[in-house]
Amino acid sequence: MQAALIERAHSGLGQHIDLALLDVQIACLANQASNYLAGGVVPKRMGNAHPNIVPYQDFPTADGDMILAIGNDKQFAKVLRGRRAARLGDRRPLRDQPAARKAPVDTDPNAAAGDRDP
Repeated sequence: MQAALIERAHSGLGQHIDLALLDVQIACLANQASNYLAGGVVPKRMGNAHPNIVPYQDFPTADGDMILAIGNDKQFAKVLRGRRAARLGDRRPLRDQPAARKAPVDTDPNAAAGDRDP
């Protein structure tokens, strides 16, 4: 789909896309399926959260919701520095075990995100 949009932007020509909803649904659940098949973890409702990456979800802020999608330790450290919370990144469980970030972020999302008001 993205390739068709890029082609349209470059040439102005449209493209035929054959996309099945079942294929998309299966692709969207790849992480949930992997967790179940590899570890027997039965998927639960997670809303917009990701089952393996934290923080990777939406958070309410003072001026509306925002989505944090942080995929690695370097990005996590940058967000913490940007929020003047770099000391959180020095905590060993948060630094070495991405899954350990889930509890403090879920209970206090401002620990990682803060509100967007200056």
